[in-house]
Amino acid sequence: MQRDPARVARILGRGFFAATIIETALGVVLGSVLDPIVEGSMAALLVGILLIVGVLNVAMSLALLLPSMARAGSPAPGMASTGYSFADAPAVYGLVSAIMTGEGLVAIPFGVVALVSWYLTKSFLSTVSEQKPEEFPRL
Repeated sequence: MQRDPARVARILGRGFFAATIIETALGVVLGSVLDPIVEGSMAALLVGILLIVGVLNVAMSLALLLPSMARAGSPAPGMASTGYSFADAPAVYGLVSAIMTGEGLVAIPFGVVALVSWYLTKSFLSTVSEQKPEEFPRL
């Protein structure tokens, strides 16, 4: 039985969207009830570094990785799983930051970055499905 690649990509998108929401909520809850592992300026440094890494991770994925996969003719499920994995990474970093700092609200900005990244990835994948490979810009 053949599966429709576009349908698989949509299912992956929904799954990663749900995972992002769950990770962010889990970060808020666990960060609020657990004792901090790092405190003070080290906690601020940890959160700042992970936020920068999360944003750069997503930017590199959207600017370099996904366009090169599209030009190479990668199947939609492969591009979807790669793109949504990179988009979900900031939510994971937020979960880790909230647990490490004992501050549940720290997870919210990470979750917002992850949701914006999810939307941008979804938009890119829908644009790719409508274009021919020769229409992609070259770097």
